[in-house]
Order: sequence, then C-alpha cells, then structure tokens
Amino acid sequence: MTTTKILFATDVHGSEKSYLKFLNAGKISKIDVLILSGDLTRKSLIPVTEENGIYTAHVLAKMVTAGDKAELEMLEKDLTVLLSHNA
Repeated sequence: MTTTKILFATDVHGSEKSYLKFLNAGKISKIDVLILSGDLTRKSLIPVTEENGIYTAHVLAKMVTAGDKAELEMLEKDLTVLLSHNA
C-alpha cells in the first residue's frame, strides 16, 4: 500500500517569503500534494494589463506603464515593495 503525503497551508497574505518556504518544504520533505488555501493575497491587488506589448497598472491614482519585459519586471518589484509597506 502506498501513501500520499499532503502539505496544506493557509493565510500567506501575499508573503513571497512564506510562499517560497511552502514550496521548499514540499521539495525537502518530498510531499506529493501541495495545497495552498485561503488569504493568499494582501489587502489590495494591483492588476497589470497588457495591450499591444504595453503593460499598464493604476497605482495610487496614477497610470504606470512598462514598455517591455525588463520594465515589467522592475514594475512588479516596485509593486511588491509598495504592497509590503502598505500591508
């Protein structure tokens, strides 16, 4: 009879550090199934949309754009920092 190892976690509240710990615990402990549930995000979300290769986000009543993938990565890092300070 085989067993299935399951790791269940909840309430990471947008914490990248907690999310990565969850993933690493699955690898280290050789977990078969990972379940992440409930309260995954912080209090706010900032959607980033793409149209014709231009990425746009509305941040603090301003429209912010990124013209390519490198700028998008910088924008996402900035948003992560902003949201972590406003959690």
